Amino acid sequence: MSLAVCSDLSPASWIVTSDVPWNRLATFGPAGFAAYARVRFIPDPTHQGQQETEADLIASPGETEQWRALLQLLAAETSDPEDCYFGLWEGWGFPASARRWPTFGVPRGAQIPARSYFLFHGPLSEAEIWGTPAEAGIWGRPEFLRGGTPAFVWPSDRTWCVAADIDPHWAGVGATVPSIERLVADRRLDAVVADPHGEQPAYR
Repeated sequence: MSLAVCSDLSPASWIVTSDVPWNRLATFGPAGFAAYARVRFIPDPTHQGQQETEADLIASPGETEQWRALLQLLAAETSDPEDCYFGLWEGWGFPASARRWPTFGVPRGAQIPARSYFLFHGPLSEAEIWGTPAEAGIWGRPEFLRGGTPAFVWPSDRTWCVAADIDPHWAGVGATVPSIERLVADRRLDAVVADPHGEQPAYR
């Protein structure tokens, strides 16, 4: 089974109806998880006012490699890794053929959407190669050649959620305490425990 566009957006309702502030929702997903972590695709800034172009990229594993490792790890943390959902930001600039697909949004304030996403369903293994057009999988379709990594990933049993907004240099993960402990201990990842209520490191 491969990833497929969802016409039924109800699986994303727990995101759309979440009452947490939109910026936290877009970076850590819905509330209710016992623990959270940040997977850093670029090392955190080391001084105030630092630009992203000044980051020491040699000190951090690559984003594609970390995505694969993260999803491989999380596949063991759900009852059915074949039954997962993916939210892809519509702002990547897809061709007109993608505009017929329904989207769900993350609200800001009085129901004004801050982000809108296409919803996909399928096995977690298909998304390990997300963003690698030369390989099989969803990026073999021409509609997605300009796209980035998914903004949300979660299994149908909602045992965890990955949120990767377009602005931060990291992805937020909500899960059980043991899952987060395994994630942080995995040497393939640059991951740290996080408090979604606090201010997160950011480049300026």
